[in-house]
Amino acid sequence: MENIGIMVDILQLYKPIAIKIDEILAVADNKKIIDLCGGSGLPAIYISKKLKKSEVTTTLTDIYPQSTPTLINVNYSPESIDVFDIVPDDSNLYTMYNSFHHFTEHGQKKLINRMVSNNSPFIFVEILKQGLLSLLQVFVASTVGVILLTPIIRPFKWHRILFTYILPVNVLTVLTDGIISVFKSKSQKITKNT
Repeated sequence: MENIGIMVDILQLYKPIAIKIDEILAVADNKKIIDLCGGSGLPAIYISKKLKKSEVTTTLTDIYPQSTPTLINVNYSPESIDVFDIVPDDSNLYTMYNSFHHFTEHGQKKLINRMVSNNSPFIFVEILKQGLLSLLQVFVASTVGVILLTPIIRPFKWHRILFTYILPVNVLTVLTDGIISVFKSKSQKITKNT
């Protein structure tokens, strides 16, 4: 999935989100961003680098925590954190990038209601939506994109080359995940009615 994170970074797909988060932080007194279901953390790291407020810190969380390079104002919580165990408060801004569609409708409602009832600012971002165009974008990104970007991912790992070019497990995994994500994604209108 590193390929997708790098592609999103190169194409600056989160630039409008960084602007929106800057707007939220400008009117709020939040000094900390808690990224839920952070995975690789690449979207949150990208956003953190683009923020105007340099004193804002970002903590990446996930049920399966990963290690990330040490970065200024960004850290990864080493504990396994289930998003449903977090008690949100209004002193943090909560973010979630491309993970919301993984939850059931009940889980989505529970997350949103918990944020709203605790008066906690949050922004959950999905770059995919249902439709043929998204499927086409996923197909190109998951095949051509993965094949072209794999050699530039750092740190270099031989198994990544093996499972991309010789046994294309990476391509098939990213493609399958992308297709499933398109079908599970909801439009903004549907989500607002959830």
